Amino acid sequence: MDQKEIGQMRLKQVGLMNGIFITAMLLFYATTYFYPIRFTHFFFVLGTIVLIQGVYGMRKGSSTKSIFPHMEKVAIYEKEKMGNEWGKQRKAVHIWNLILSLILFIQAYTYQSNDSGELFQLPPLLMLIIVFFLLVLMNFSMIFHFRKVDRSTSEQELKGYTWKSNLVAAGIGIVFALLMMVNIISYVFSQFN
Repeated sequence: MDQKEIGQMRLKQVGLMNGIFITAMLLFYATTYFYPIRFTHFFFVLGTIVLIQGVYGMRKGSSTKSIFPHMEKVAIYEKEKMGNEWGKQRKAVHIWNLILSLILFIQAYTYQSNDSGELFQLPPLLMLIIVFFLLVLMNFSMIFHFRKVDRSTSEQELKGYTWKSNLVAAGIGIVFALLMMVNIISYVFSQFN
């Protein structure tokens, strides 16, 4: 693949990922707006979705098959380019999904045992802030990944990429969580004034 083809492929990938994310967020918001659910159910459903993704990914193994033909093309390209590191990265993502699902199930159980019947509802402004930060985070991580993979000339250059990218992701995740906490706290305090 030449650089022009790679650039077009990556542009389509970004468009598809952003489109899927925004559609999912709109569906999520509309669903919780019209059919309010309790926190327990929210965490349980989210945990189940993430668990299914993790288990499906582990069972899928090193297959590049995807329901989106373009993502299959991307997977084939990255698998050829990254070699063993591609499989390690996918396995790490699936393991993180399993860990996240466990955390979400614990959250569901915690809310169930302290059942106050509190409904999960996000004000539109807070939802927009969350979606904006998640989009920025997602796009930043994709650009970082594209640059690293696309500019490498051999598998050797990508050796150790998985653990390094996980370390960077953990750092960014902590910063993101802190920013979200500050935004949520400031939003809650602004409602009292």
